[in-house]
Amino acid sequence: MFEPEMNIWVRSDQVAEDVKSDYEAKWWQCCRTGNAFEIAEMLKGGGQALACARDANDRSGLHYASGLGSQECVRALLAYGAEVDAKDKDCFTPLHIAAGYLHEDIVSTLVKSGADPELQDISGRSPLDLIEGLLLSTPATTVTYARRSIMESITRTLEDFVFEEVPPAAIKACRLTENEQKEYLIEWLDEMPPSWVSEKDISDEVIEDFEMGLEYAEILKKYDPPCPADESVSKRRQLVKWADGAALSWEPFSDH
Repeated sequence: MFEPEMNIWVRSDQVAEDVKSDYEAKWWQCCRTGNAFEIAEMLKGGGQALACARDANDRSGLHYASGLGSQECVRALLAYGAEVDAKDKDCFTPLHIAAGYLHEDIVSTLVKSGADPELQDISGRSPLDLIEGLLLSTPATTVTYARRSIMESITRTLEDFVFEEVPPAAIKACRLTENEQKEYLIEWLDEMPPSWVSEKDISDEVIEDFEMGLEYAEILKKYDPPCPADESVSKRRQLVKWADGAALSWEPFSDH
């Protein structure tokens, strides 16, 4: 015999539909209102199943918490295994939602928890694209100063996680996407495999060098000119050994 107050686990098909419906309705009501206490209490029993649950619009509890800007709810859901990059029916992630509602602290929490700032919604916009669009459409006035300041801060946060300072070895090719946007095939110096990168994410100088036919190469070793140097060789040049096996050549002197 079970004690009256004892909690037991039973299979879903052994629970009446109205009981399950009431339980789920209570969960989504807590998520929509940001009731941090009730969410924490329900997570103790429902755990990851609730944290990863989706409503009719494919939104998770983390979507709602991110939209409300509730740091307490966001952290509780993440602690129970909420999918940080979950997409709703419009392919919005919690990061899209937090950025769109200008919840700067939530944006920071999500990206630090592994949210991908480059995932795109159904319109092809990343969270960074979304906030940049809002910034462009918000006039710079004394009234909008505070709002624009938050947008700019969120933009910087997302950029810090989107753009890595990885030097390119060379641009190998160029192509147009379905949206008529240019992408370049980048060969990296850090042994990463070549990858296609959007034009807007590459410095103008690198693109100009590619279009002029210039190539990048990694220096393996530098040799200072002999003293006295050969009269045909300027002391402002160094003999360079290239990592790709190309012939040694005299190049302009550099300390880098």
